[in-house]
Amino acid sequence: SGSSKTQRKSREMCATVRSTGLTELLGRQITYRDITLERAKESMSKSGVPEWMMRSLLELYETSRVGQVAQLSTHVGDIIHRKALTFDQFLVENLASFKPI
Repeated sequence: SGSSKTQRKSREMCATVRSTGLTELLGRQITYRDITLERAKESMSKSGVPEWMMRSLLELYETSRVGQVAQLSTHVGDIIHRKALTFDQFLVENLASFKPI
C-alpha cells in the first residue's frame, strides 16, 4: 500500500541519516542495510542467539518496522525525572562503546 511504502521510505531515510552521523562520529563508513525478518532470524540463529531472545528482537523490529513506535512521548523523561537523550546525544555520550576494540 502507499502508506506502507511511505513508512518504509521514511525509515530508510532516517537510517541513512543515522548511518551518516555514525560515519562522521566514528571516522569509518557505517552503511544502513534494510534486511528481511527471515534474514535477521537466519543471521541471529547462526550467531547462536537463543530462540527466546531472537523472537523478542524480531517482535521489536516488526513493531518498529510498521510504525507502531513512531510517536514520541514523555514517558522516559517522566520515569527518570529528566529529559530523555536524543539518539545523537546518546551516540556522543557513548562514543567509546561504538569504537572497535
